[in-house]
Amino acid sequence: MWGRELFSIVFFAVLVLLVAIHILGSADVVRAFQQGLEHRLTVESKEAWLGGVPLGDVSSYVVPRNASPYESLHSEGKVKAVVIVARHCDRAPQNYAPAYATGTRRRPYKPFPFDKTKWDVDYGELTALGMYQCYRFGRFLHERYVQGHPNDRLLRARYNHEETHVRATDVDRTLVSAAAVMHGLYPAASNPSHQRRHRYSKKQYHIPGGFQYVPIHTRLYGDDRLLDGSGKGRCQLWDIVSKKMLKSDFVYGELQRRSDLYAALPSLANVSVEAFQSMKKKKKLALAATLRDIRICQKSHSIPAPATVSRFDADLEVLTARLNGAKWDASGLGPLVGGRLLRSISTRLATAIEADNGNVQVLARAKDECNRKGHDGDEIGNCYRKLVYYSGHDTTIFDIRAALGVTAIEDGIAPYASHVIFELRRTGPEENDFRVSVYAGHYDQKPRPLFGPFCDGNFSCTASSFFSWVLNTVPNNVSEACIRTERAPDILRRALGNVAKEDNAFQSGHKAVREQSASGGAFSRQFARVLIIGTIGFILVLSAPIVFRLRRTSIRSEYAAV
Repeated sequence: MWGRELFSIVFFAVLVLLVAIHILGSADVVRAFQQGLEHRLTVESKEAWLGGVPLGDVSSYVVPRNASPYESLHSEGKVKAVVIVARHCDRAPQNYAPAYATGTRRRPYKPFPFDKTKWDVDYGELTALGMYQCYRFGRFLHERYVQGHPNDRLLRARYNHEETHVRATDVDRTLVSAAAVMHGLYPAASNPSHQRRHRYSKKQYHIPGGFQYVPIHTRLYGDDRLLDGSGKGRCQLWDIVSKKMLKSDFVYGELQRRSDLYAALPSLANVSVEAFQSMKKKKKLALAATLRDIRICQKSHSIPAPATVSRFDADLEVLTARLNGAKWDASGLGPLVGGRLLRSISTRLATAIEADNGNVQVLARAKDECNRKGHDGDEIGNCYRKLVYYSGHDTTIFDIRAALGVTAIEDGIAPYASHVIFELRRTGPEENDFRVSVYAGHYDQKPRPLFGPFCDGNFSCTASSFFSWVLNTVPNNVSEACIRTERAPDILRRALGNVAKEDNAFQSGHKAVREQSASGGAFSRQFARVLIIGTIGFILVLSAPIVFRLRRTSIRSEYAAV
């Protein structure tokens, strides 16, 4: 009987302990939920400044998770022209980083202490991985526009200068990226000498492997306002506003609030504390952004870093997202920094419509004027080409996305091979039966529809609607709009007000959830401790008489046996 009583007590005790463990586990779940919510709030806050508009006004422009895939528009007509704006692919870290703070470093050209990697190329150059990424993107374009669905076939298998035009910034990594993409689009054995001999010669001239060379146009980087619209000195109004935004509490204040990262920056960058403290705010932010750049490059190549470095990865991601979001999203100046490129793209698509409708002048200019001494009207966009490929930088992607009125932020920075594709399709026999569709993707994600105000919240609309939106959004004279620096205070006031409201909402919600979960978690843990201690005491009190009686019975049995 006493054995059954002891068993009941033990069973009850185990049950109580399981309840206590469950409560402790629930507290952990609360903490996990808090962390998940913190992540979600961080992600959502990135969407909060589209063109200087609060989040609630632009939610319809966020791409839904179940967006139609890129391959789904065959039924809407035959593609007639494509313009692609893309970032270069994987590269090594830049300029013995940090390029922006070298003046305060003891040894300006010494790599960061934790960057001991012997890169296969020099700093800032395209890596073998980057060449492969761009080649694969070119293969995707080949499979779609050369070998794809009949409604998608746009190009001949062999390069033709009247069909394809390529331009890159005057930087090695963008030029090589463009070449790699073209090698994928026009692979080996597609060059003219490999396909046929000259009619008057028995000789066949070809490079081993049949490599197809494609001309890549460029301009001096200092003069390239088309693909580097947000570069320093391109737009005075942008320079003033973005500089003030970086100094704001929303951006620089975030760096200071992440005190561990702020304190570690000097040692991470091999800069003395005194030199770091004397830096201007912009240089400190540039230092942190360059650290993030190195970490991205290292992770792309599975290069390990000490825990003292990798522990700041999450901080650097959030800081970079704020930095880019403040400059491109909050300012609302996308039509200035990306306006030239967007207007040129719009004109190119309109020119393609004229050509497809048989405009003799447009077709003649494409064969004569547009091929004369490399002139292709990139800034104007009035030369007819079936496919135009622009190879630029992450800032090029930020510029064009901001001009389109959608968030420039993609995971804090545009991933390698990020691209925006503009597709023109003919939907009927009438002169105006054309649609423009916009897509976005990167090296690890096929293009998906990009929803935005340019198509009234959709990703596809009539060409006339798209052209009208661009006409009403981009200033007639971007250069003149850029020198109107007297507008800077009003733009700053609006931008800082928007980010402050969003940031306060985020911080208030985050604090409330944190306090609620912390108080709830603390109560749960305290209750569980009391429950466990009480259970142990309960077991001792109830089991003591039983143990005593069992002991007495055992002694009597021993005497009886004697």
